[in-house]
Amino acid sequence: MAPRQRTKGYPRPASAKTDGSLRFESFDTATESISNSNSTSTLQPRSSVRFRNIPMSRSTLRRCDYTPEEIRATWFSRRELRDMVPDLKELKQIARCCSADDCIRGLEHQTKKGIKLRRSVWVISGIAVMDEQDYQREDGIRDDEALAQAYSDYTQIHQKAAHWIGLTDEAYVRAHVCEESTEMSIPPLEKSVVRGCEKLKCFCQCHVSEPNHDCADSDGQRRRINLFKGLGLGQRQQSRRKQKQSSKQ
Repeated sequence: MAPRQRTKGYPRPASAKTDGSLRFESFDTATESISNSNSTSTLQPRSSVRFRNIPMSRSTLRRCDYTPEEIRATWFSRRELRDMVPDLKELKQIARCCSADDCIRGLEHQTKKGIKLRRSVWVISGIAVMDEQDYQREDGIRDDEALAQAYSDYTQIHQKAAHWIGLTDEAYVRAHVCEESTEMSIPPLEKSVVRGCEKLKCFCQCHVSEPNHDCADSDGQRRRINLFKGLGLGQRQQSRRKQKQSSKQ
């Protein structure tokens, strides 16, 4: 018998389990083959959703429950935000010759180096994605996971750098803000994490100020980083072509 084409996908009814949880199943549009009754078909595991038997709730104050004093203490007013703008502009101007007494936390992307770094990340990650798209068009395939991986390959180091900034903020809060009796919801920083942060700090400073500078990354590998030239449009595609030609030979 010819295979039957399923044109639409409808949700299956929820099935109750013995433990009281519910499982919701759905099937996508697919071609379903009808085999003989004696043959056994292999079923693919379906994704399911389970609900907790005992619901947990947490009360949250609404904005209308706040007093005017609490509202002023919690949120910035429009006047306060307007008053902050001149100070931020002045801090942005002196960021070029920043000293130990000046803090530009939160304005990193407003400096020349920050703008240079952010723009270069956009360019290189975009080139990597377009290069992967060209490769897939040549082979007649469509792989969304490969596109996401190509983008992640060039943004992962910056994600680690952002994580390092968060860790340094945490260390500052521990040292200057939090009292010794205050219980923190996060464990103390380990020495390995601190060493990794220092390496990331060195890496970020090097490839922002000196794009051709050699620096060891967190894995201990030596890499030459050039943010503005990157891999170059089509270079990754050409390397794959060479691999294909060598494999055919």
